[in-house]
Amino acid sequence: MKRLVYIIVFALGLTACYDDKGSYDYHDICEVNIEGVESVYETVYRESVLEIDPTVTVTEGNIGDTTRFAYEWRANVAYNSTELIGTERILNYRVELAPRNDYVLYFRVTDRQTGVVTVATSTLKVGTAYSKGILLIGENAQGEADVQMLSMVKDTVLYKELLKNSGLPVLKNPVDIIHTGAAGNSNYIKLWVLTGSQAYSMDRKTFAGSESDVFGKLLFMDRTFDTEFVPVDIIPRVKDKAGKNGGGLYPLPNAFLSLFHISEPTREYYILYAVFCL
Repeated sequence: MKRLVYIIVFALGLTACYDDKGSYDYHDICEVNIEGVESVYETVYRESVLEIDPTVTVTEGNIGDTTRFAYEWRANVAYNSTELIGTERILNYRVELAPRNDYVLYFRVTDRQTGVVTVATSTLKVGTAYSKGILLIGENAQGEADVQMLSMVKDTVLYKELLKNSGLPVLKNPVDIIHTGAAGNSNYIKLWVLTGSQAYSMDRKTFAGSESDVFGKLLFMDRTFDTEFVPVDIIPRVKDKAGKNGGGLYPLPNAFLSLFHISEPTREYYILYAVFCL
């Protein structure tokens, strides 16, 4: 027991007598301060140019020295993944990020001399020009079906020739353009363009169309017909500015005035779409 006590005391004595001969050169590092980045930015997909001119100050050096200071603007696009949208202090970016309301925007200033990174963050909301406004369908000067929209997302803007630029073939005899509204499962929310030629489901964010998104593919019939059925009306449809329609999870109209209905094959008594056809 005495031997153990002596060893501990001896070790403590060595520690107390240790002469630190290290050479330490302490000095202040450059501090970077970022101001002028707002908490939220609202933009419109492929319409807005996001311009941000932040104020960056440093305690040493020149902020304009790009050999020392590097800039990055990034937006998170997935978990643990970001997209580079700018490499200058002043951001000038035509918004190509997919419509979403919860991007985190990062502005990073890196001091290459010290390796210190200073970050400012913001929320970036990307909407679509077609998410709010008035849609009009009719004929153009050539007698072709086309759609115009008075968009009211940020400013009031009139967009013309939406069908002409949608990627769909030339359509004739415009009938209606219908938004079904929010009806539970987003797979059932559709924007339909109805014409005498055909009916197509459009991309609600970009107004792009595809010949594969044709109404006929949604029909389930136990017999074949010599003619192709083209709808002249579809319900449910949006009933208020909030995007709601006339029902709950399975929106049913008050009256069933359809020649055909589209329903999930495993739920025969739930009618999801009632369709009036010529």
